[in-house]
Amino acid sequence: MHISFGKTELTPELGSKKEWLLTNGLGGFASSTIIGENTRRYHGLLLAALHPPVDRRLLVAKLDEDLYINKVRCVLGTNRVRDGYAQEGYRYLLHFQRYPFPTYIYQIDGIFLIKTIIMVHGENTTVVHYRVVNQLKQDLEMFIFPLINCRDFHHTTQKNDWPFHQEFINNRQVEIAPYSGAPHIYLASDRAGFVYSPSWYKGMYYYMEEYRGLPCYEDHFIPGYFTLYSQASEEFSIILSTGKIAGCNYEMLANNEKERCNALLDLAGYSDDFVQKLVLAADDFIVERASTGKKSIIAGYPWFNDWGRDAMIALPGLTLCTGRFQDAREILATFAANTKEGLVPNMFTDAGQEPLYNTVDASLWLFLCCSK
Repeated sequence: MHISFGKTELTPELGSKKEWLLTNGLGGFASSTIIGENTRRYHGLLLAALHPPVDRRLLVAKLDEDLYINKVRCVLGTNRVRDGYAQEGYRYLLHFQRYPFPTYIYQIDGIFLIKTIIMVHGENTTVVHYRVVNQLKQDLEMFIFPLINCRDFHHTTQKNDWPFHQEFINNRQVEIAPYSGAPHIYLASDRAGFVYSPSWYKGMYYYMEEYRGLPCYEDHFIPGYFTLYSQASEEFSIILSTGKIAGCNYEMLANNEKERCNALLDLAGYSDDFVQKLVLAADDFIVERASTGKKSIIAGYPWFNDWGRDAMIALPGLTLCTGRFQDAREILATFAANTKEGLVPNMFTDAGQEPLYNTVDASLWLFLCCSK
């Protein structure tokens, strides 16, 4: 499968309008644009579902990279503020490809930086892998800045007095408690060291939120940075998670996800490239519901939950046409178990309260799905 974009398309005018999405099967996701600019409040590297598939929080907005090549600084992050672009890393972008994972390829003064993003299925964990091709053996020092947060994914945050308490597990791993009762954020690397240097990134601008008539500026907390010095080619990863990180084998994680996707394609049995893309896209919508211990269907990204009517309409295409019959049974069981006076729930709420029963025909759609 192939979806890619070259340098002529990796511009603010074109690239900021093309988005990618990764999901983790829990309702959590990662998403941004092909130039690395976050244009929505829903963009980020780790939007975790704390009570799958709902209660989603933006925990890590992005990783921004500064490279010093022979002591000359190159900024690879792309961020817009009120007056325009504060960082223009898109100028170094050579290529973006979507499959098998979102991958940015930068070229800077004879050095290639390949940045690949994966989500671990079934976990609120994102891995960002860096491969540096430095054939000329130039002096290279990398600084990677995590922009973190801890807010409902429907909201935006301004600089505040959250303590963001940091506990160093070792010199490559830190545990961050944004405030009392908040989920902890774990940041780690297999090779790069972490340096404590707290600050705020102020006034990031989301033009898609302004288009929607909503607050469009946000501040993110920067706890410090990862750093690595080299005079050769390098590979390393940075892990972002809601759970303690025992280690990171990027190749194993990437291969596991490739094998999982290949198994879905084999199960569906289609050879056409476009249809295979649809099969994998269908997988993004099938999630675990913690309250039932069974599968459910997310009604859409970035902001919908699992809606009963939408789930029943989509179920044949997402599960029956793709050979996922056990998932179809679980999804039907999820909604059937929550019926009330003959009504199928139309929506499970983000906060986990009783579902909303405000659809007339979802029960009829359920019977139609059962008949298929």
